[in-house]
Amino acid sequence: MLELESKPRHRQLYLIGLYLFALGLPMSKPVVSFAQFVLLAAWIYEGNIREKFQHVLKNKILLFLVLGFMVQLLWIPFTEDLGRALQDLRIKLPLLTIPILTASIWPLARKEFVKLLDLFALGVSAVALIGISLYFFQSTNADARGLSPFISHIRMGILCVLAIFSTLELVRTEYRWWRLGIIGLLLIYLILLQGLTALILLSAGILVFIIWGIAKLENKRFKWPALGLLICTILSVGTFLSIFTLNFQKSDSIDFTQLDYASPSGEVYLHLSENLQRENGHYIWTYVAMNELRSGWNELSELDFDGLDEKGQPLHATIIRFMASKNLRKDLNGLSQLKADEIRAIEQGLTNIRFVDGKGLSDRLYETLWELEQVQNSGNPSGNSVAQRFEFWSVGWTLLQKNPLLGIGAGNLVQSFDQAYEELNSELSLNFRKRAHNQYLTYLISFGWIGGLFILASFFHASIRGKQSLLSISFFVLWTFSFVNEDTLETQIGASFFIFFLCLYAFNEVSPKDA
Repeated sequence: MLELESKPRHRQLYLIGLYLFALGLPMSKPVVSFAQFVLLAAWIYEGNIREKFQHVLKNKILLFLVLGFMVQLLWIPFTEDLGRALQDLRIKLPLLTIPILTASIWPLARKEFVKLLDLFALGVSAVALIGISLYFFQSTNADARGLSPFISHIRMGILCVLAIFSTLELVRTEYRWWRLGIIGLLLIYLILLQGLTALILLSAGILVFIIWGIAKLENKRFKWPALGLLICTILSVGTFLSIFTLNFQKSDSIDFTQLDYASPSGEVYLHLSENLQRENGHYIWTYVAMNELRSGWNELSELDFDGLDEKGQPLHATIIRFMASKNLRKDLNGLSQLKADEIRAIEQGLTNIRFVDGKGLSDRLYETLWELEQVQNSGNPSGNSVAQRFEFWSVGWTLLQKNPLLGIGAGNLVQSFDQAYEELNSELSLNFRKRAHNQYLTYLISFGWIGGLFILASFFHASIRGKQSLLSISFFVLWTFSFVNEDTLETQIGASFFIFFLCLYAFNEVSPKDA
């Protein structure tokens, strides 16, 4: 606080706004909104308003970002649903206000910049601790989304990755032991969260840090061995993924014409030879005695066999998949071999015995491969988070081809996607039909190649032409990758987080020499 008291009032207000913004990102949309009002108050209180607007015209990065936002205003006449278009503008308003408020005020000193990153990491860590506590001590089911109590688990995963790399860079330049603790906590949190987007971003960021470190090595005696170690690591990961995939593809060798006709209790087995779904290599829809399962399960559990599990999935399907994963016949004899903790796991919605042990990353990889195989067998990606995205992208690409130059307008996205799903006879169930889940594609669909490319170019220009550092490069990799898999800017937290750090790195020199 003493440091703040020694600064001019408008500067104090500006720093408080920045610190609140950084702390609020993982916690609260109202806090982020309030922080923007604080920044605006500091901007006005400092004065020199005319000079600040003149600065917009002189600063090419800032001007390009402002013009990118103006494209969205110019495209409003192209939309039929004005209400949705205005709502989209409200969500994306930080893309206009944050660049102006941060670029036209004196850049941060090194100490101010470090404190901002530390507060951001501490805020993310606090939410991670709360999420872990709720997940292990209060949650009644095993859904990892409960780890993110305040914002989307996908957004939280992205914030965690950024906090890890910003803290890692501070450890490299200004070592403090507690920063290592933050990194360790957030890595554990990401493993528990099992978010595919966050894990991909984490891997890409680690690669950037390693390549940067190798490039900075002046002694060639260390540089070439380090490069060799990097290549070996990449090959090792590739080998692991290949072996894991090959093991996943292994299945029982069975002759469907030679399967037993009935269970020991006399019920005729259901054998679906056309359904090749498997769990741990064991076919799911063989040796199914549905009536025995129904009566036997209803004696073991308070959850009705024909109802839903705690994840909202059809309980009978969860039971059958779980028993298949143990290579049990789906009859009374098989049901009797389930342990009490396994029955509880089924009630919680776990579909495979491997998920009971919680192997983290390998479980997420298994789940992804299972989803892709499910789509290959059935043609229906409903409920499969990875496979659904291919359907989202396919429908989105169709919309872009219909309106390539000027797009359909941001307000028409929901209506146009709903209509396209119907016209294309999509296999997706109604509750799984969503928008593109790809920020590049969303901008192109909304504003066409002309407007969409201009907006995206303003972001790339800010990253490439702004101040360069390891942190800015890491953030560049993070947002360019996240745009592929997510509509990152279609929520207030997503848009605020993106533009805040884009401007933070573009307009501030962050190297240690400014300390």
